[in-house]
Amino acid sequence: MNHPRSQQRWAARGSLKTGHLTLPMVLALVLAPVATSVAGRFTGGDKKRSDCYAEFEVENVATASKVECMEGTACDADGQCNGQCTVNVALCLNQTDPNVPKCTPEPPLLSVTSDPSLEVPDLASTTCGRFTGVVVPLKTKKHGAQRPGKDKVVVIAVANGKPTQDKDTLRIKCTPNPSCGPPPTLPCTRANANPAGGPNELDLVVANSGTDLDIGWTGISHNFPVVANSTLSACLRSCGPDGTPPCDLQASVGPGTPNGETFGAPLPLLAASVPVCVVNEWNSTVGTPMGTADPLTGELNFQINLTSKVHLSSPTQV
Repeated sequence: MNHPRSQQRWAARGSLKTGHLTLPMVLALVLAPVATSVAGRFTGGDKKRSDCYAEFEVENVATASKVECMEGTACDADGQCNGQCTVNVALCLNQTDPNVPKCTPEPPLLSVTSDPSLEVPDLASTTCGRFTGVVVPLKTKKHGAQRPGKDKVVVIAVANGKPTQDKDTLRIKCTPNPSCGPPPTLPCTRANANPAGGPNELDLVVANSGTDLDIGWTGISHNFPVVANSTLSACLRSCGPDGTPPCDLQASVGPGTPNGETFGAPLPLLAASVPVCVVNEWNSTVGTPMGTADPLTGELNFQINLTSKVHLSSPTQV
């Protein structure tokens, strides 16, 4: 059976300035149900009369004053023991919320900003944007002991009425999972660092915007985003302290490696009213990611092989 080709264009952030990736993908259609998820609602704690202008929805977390997630459990979208929690957060605008009865929505809003970036719905809508994975790493002490990691998402919504502003903060805490143990480390650290004396590790992180996922040459499954915060950690060798010549790059992928079993969290999609969930698994049967990285120009040249499994879902899950 011939599978359609998938193409992905990236906006990346990391220790190098730009990235050029070629990602051949094999698509496998898996007719399997997707587990039901729930979402908690968080107002963010600003003034009671403006706290409904913008709210947060967090997947698989109960409503509370803040978000607390244990690594590798349902609230961790990547589902892995990898030293971090990926918490799915969506932004909801102009909400009629019984928890803030003194607040009256004021659509259309004049502006909405968020840090880190979340998808912003239409400023006149009363809907939520798509979930964005917010990565919160655990803290690791000198002897490998893990401690909770913390991060926050800040959103400012500006309205034409009074109050004029709703500034909300979502605080996220990632806690260690005792059943996980310490995460695997890259084989290029400490005594195994770059023998040429140059940089020894590269972390490439997919940005929240500017990405493009096309499945097939033509059709409706085009112009989707790539899952934000999908990360590839790789080892660098052969380049000196001045960055010359370009570094040889190689990454280990799959179960038991620092990169885990999948490239990023599952991706919910809706194409022609058909809801699906795409899981990108590393395809190491055709080789591990390897290539070159130039610290002087920021240019990367390497290939990642993925198998994308497409699970049929339901409209309420995407």
